[in-house]
Amino acid sequence: MDSVADFYRENSVPSERFSQTLAHVAERIAEGIDPRVGMREFLDELAIRPTRELRLAAVAQEPRRVGERSDALLAALAEHVALRDGEPPPSWAVDADRFLDRMWFLSPTRAFRATELRESPAAFRRRGIFLARSTLHRV
Repeated sequence: MDSVADFYRENSVPSERFSQTLAHVAERIAEGIDPRVGMREFLDELAIRPTRELRLAAVAQEPRRVGERSDALLAALAEHVALRDGEPPPSWAVDADRFLDRMWFLSPTRAFRATELRESPAAFRRRGIFLARSTLHRV
C-alpha cells in the first residue's frame, strides 16, 4: 500500500461516509471558512473516494453562490475533477458568471506567481485563477 487512497480502495468504506461535496464547501465558505481551506478539505476526501461515480457525485450539485472568487474556484474544481475522470464538466460550472474578470493568485506570496502561471490547470487558468500544481495534489 502506497497511500491513504490505496488503503481506502482496498478496504471498502460505505459511500454515505463521504460528505465532502462542492455544495458542502460553499456552505462552509458562507459560514466564514477560507475558500482555500475548503478546497483543500474537499480534495483530501476526493482523493480517497474509490470510484469515478463517487468523485463525480461530489461535483454534480450546483453550489450556492458565495462570492465571485469562490464561485469561480468551485466551478474550476468541478471542471477539473470531471475532466480528470473523462467527463464533461457539470453545466452549472460553465456559467459565464463563474469566471473572473481579474486574475486571482491563490498564494499570497508574490514570489510564487510565475509558478502559478505556469502550473495552473486549464480549468483554473481559463477562469483567471492561478495556483501551483501541488495545491491540487493529494497522496
